[in-house]
Amino acid sequence: MQLEAQRNDPLVLEMQAAAEAAYPHEACGLIVGVGKKAQFLTCKNISAHPTEMFQIDPADYARAEDMGEVLAIWHSHPEATSQPSEADLAGCEMTQLPWFISSIN
Repeated sequence: MQLEAQRNDPLVLEMQAAAEAAYPHEACGLIVGVGKKAQFLTCKNISAHPTEMFQIDPADYARAEDMGEVLAIWHSHPEATSQPSEADLAGCEMTQLPWFISSIN
């Protein structure tokens, strides 16, 4: 399944809303392929330092896998750019999934 995001795409709007709701903490979620559609699943950030990093709740990841194929990981950067950090780049390489980042200023 090809993922292409546009600003007015419903998935992008859901991610933006989740990022704003979690502010000043990092929000996180998964994009899941369900049939021929992609769905966004907001996940709980269980990081001990949620204003600085995210950690997806394993129960949410399991729920996503029960829904379908996990296609991508998403999180927000409060008060920062959408450029990936070194930790983001390492996580992306480790998971072998695309990572999307929303900037919230």
